[in-house]
Amino acid sequence: MIRENVVDAVLNRLLDRLGAALIVRPPATADELTQLEQLAGPIPREFALYLLTCNGCRINVDKHDRRWVLWSSHDMVEALCAPHAAAVPRYLIPIRGEDPGDRDWLVTGHDAAGGVIVRWDPWDYGAELIASCFGAYLTAWAEFLIRGLRIDRDTVHVRRSLPPFDSRFTRQFDPRLDVVASEESVQRCLQELGAVAATGDDIE
Repeated sequence: MIRENVVDAVLNRLLDRLGAALIVRPPATADELTQLEQLAGPIPREFALYLLTCNGCRINVDKHDRRWVLWSSHDMVEALCAPHAAAVPRYLIPIRGEDPGDRDWLVTGHDAAGGVIVRWDPWDYGAELIASCFGAYLTAWAEFLIRGLRIDRDTVHVRRSLPPFDSRFTRQFDPRLDVVASEESVQRCLQELGAVAATGDDIE
């Protein structure tokens, strides 16, 4: 029996609930993954599987509202090569959010913290752990879309009761979040990211 992986399960559920409102990009190429890893180090297998299945996706709501977009590898590379990216440690990959501004990042290195998702703005204080791994993050984001959006005759509407997509929301779909949050390597990673903005390192 062939088991459905997390990426396939999430994308199939979104397609079933949102239909044509879900816009999926073609899979990333091997060269695109190599380029990304040259900038930020080896990427977790689950995240690589996602990019090789669906190199970014978005909901056809408002092209200016980045809540509904998971970045493509092209977006990630472009952001990491931008002038303001000098403040970004080379173990982070942006996967969702404003550019520049508050974004969700995949940690590729930093000892045992590798693989977690953090929310961080290089120009602001502090950082927050959002998910213990990309699979849990993707599952939570799908639930956020399903709960927050309504399809009416192929038109997408945002529900007024939409909750914020933060750690309080993702915790419902990530049983390991609190355990991972207590790990020393994760706490050290969050402290270092907060210190970047606090000291103004590499930010002009």
